[in-house]
Amino acid sequence: MKKISLYTVLLFLATILAPTVIAQTLDEAIAANDISVSITRVNQEGSIIPFEPVVFELEIESAIKLSKDTSIVYQTFDNAVTIEPPPIKLKHKDAQTFTYQQTLTVYPLKAGKLALPSSTVKLIAKETENTQEDKTTIQTKSFTIDVVKQQELAADDFYVVTEHMEVKDNFSSELVKEFQVGDAIERSIYIIAQDAPTMLMPTIEINAIPGIEILQTSPKVEEIYRPRERVNQTHKEVVITYMLDNDGTYTLPELSFVWWDTSTNKRQVIELKERTIQVGEVVNTLNQDEVGGNVFVSIKNDWATLLTIFAALCLAFIVVVIYVKNHKRWVTRYRNSIHVKVRYRKQSYLKQINEKNYKSAINDLLALSHLLGVYNVRQAISSNREGKELLDELVEIAYSENNEKQFTTNQADTLFRIVSSLNMGNHSKVSKDFTIELNDVIE
Repeated sequence: MKKISLYTVLLFLATILAPTVIAQTLDEAIAANDISVSITRVNQEGSIIPFEPVVFELEIESAIKLSKDTSIVYQTFDNAVTIEPPPIKLKHKDAQTFTYQQTLTVYPLKAGKLALPSSTVKLIAKETENTQEDKTTIQTKSFTIDVVKQQELAADDFYVVTEHMEVKDNFSSELVKEFQVGDAIERSIYIIAQDAPTMLMPTIEINAIPGIEILQTSPKVEEIYRPRERVNQTHKEVVITYMLDNDGTYTLPELSFVWWDTSTNKRQVIELKERTIQVGEVVNTLNQDEVGGNVFVSIKNDWATLLTIFAALCLAFIVVVIYVKNHKRWVTRYRNSIHVKVRYRKQSYLKQINEKNYKSAINDLLALSHLLGVYNVRQAISSNREGKELLDELVEIAYSENNEKQFTTNQADTLFRIVSSLNMGNHSKVSKDFTIELNDVIE
């Protein structure tokens, strides 16, 4: 056997232990045009309108395999919303070139210039664990796009740019019927838009309506993306509850949703027509000046009218006498009837709590408050910290998507006690006395 020289052994060990060095560095590859970076627009040319998405595509062609840690730092856009881009990924490779790709979607918010400044791409190459990491940077070219507002949209502050949008308006009950004080109407507005990001979906603002207390839940938003079916939709739902506090005729104003149809390049409007709600009986009123004038003419020219008025006054006097004579008996009957209604309302309320029908339980609380002459529960209970916290918690649970959260029987009983003992302000002594005695009913 031939002897192996010490030099040969050392050379062999150095070859094994020394890290592998890339034959060509990244900077050398850039200088030799073996690495190039470009940014282009995807399927778009010319100007766009505000809120219309513009898609940029970053493409890196490299003769050297790049690490998954290769990245780009985009400069901040002014007056625009940027969707977080996915990581840079290998698109394809052949015998000599690796092609990497990343998309960036931007939504301009105003007319003007949308500028994509020159951005820095951080290139990293590391073939194996024993390969030395090579790093460098390369700059992209800047990009400028004109954002022009269409004349049709001149008066619109906000709209959705999409190829399809629809709005559904659902009520918990038909609005043609006559409602009673204490009733609640639940309304769901459901918006569906194609290729629209969550942050640019329409907002729903319901203005205050005197005589109606309005509760509006936080929007529920769902993004549906199924590439194989070419489905990329955003769904947004808002639930509004109208608490009817007073008799009268009320109008729910019209709601409009503007969108720009990218398939036809036309402005579209979805309108939810105004709705009329009748609470209690319809009262016909006459013009007071007209009534006064007619009475004056009748008194002057028709003695029969004078006799009619005299008879009416006599009848009114008789009614007053009867009222004074029977006042205490009527008050007793009134109290007894209220006691019965309160007992029934409490039974219904606790039943709804036990069955987790929290919205119905809230309706029972509102009905109780109306029996006591309180027509704005939130305002009346605001001075009672415990009651306010319990009411807020019940409302939150009722309109929350988290079905695991519960409102306990003890909480329900405490809240019922507090609502039943609210200070009713300037009401009759009968009502005040009844509020005090109500604790006996609840026991």
